[in-house]
Amino acid sequence: MTRICRFTAPSLRLLAIAGLLTTVSAVSSAADWPSFKAGNWSFERTMPGMDGKPMNISQTECADPTSDQASLRALLQKSGCTFTPLVQSGSTYRYSSSCTMGGTTSTSDSVLDVRGDDAFTITVETVVEGEKTREVMQARRIGDCP
Repeated sequence: MTRICRFTAPSLRLLAIAGLLTTVSAVSSAADWPSFKAGNWSFERTMPGMDGKPMNISQTECADPTSDQASLRALLQKSGCTFTPLVQSGSTYRYSSSCTMGGTTSTSDSVLDVRGDDAFTITVETVVEGEKTREVMQARRIGDCP
């Protein structure tokens, strides 16, 4: 059974940041991170739930995905994460990361499919202590912030 969770005000921003933490990468000379319009965004995430079954999380919030990505990238680098160069092929961007936090190392491979400056899908495959997970987040700008 798929669950749909609806979050409210304060938790929305934190949830979006948590999602991006698993998907950001260092921008290198290989490719520049794509630019997205700031505004009111809808995020639909599918990830493994605690019981191993898929969990869907829906949220809408004012966001600037370009700025958020840059801030989170800097935070992760300060925390000791390393990143491969961002590689672009058309509207698809690929990168990998390795992070060790709290004695646990995780590696991830991410694919960002850009559908313009107002929509993208990111798929992240992560391995933590030999266990693989897959998360997909679809994001689209739905208008100006209220």
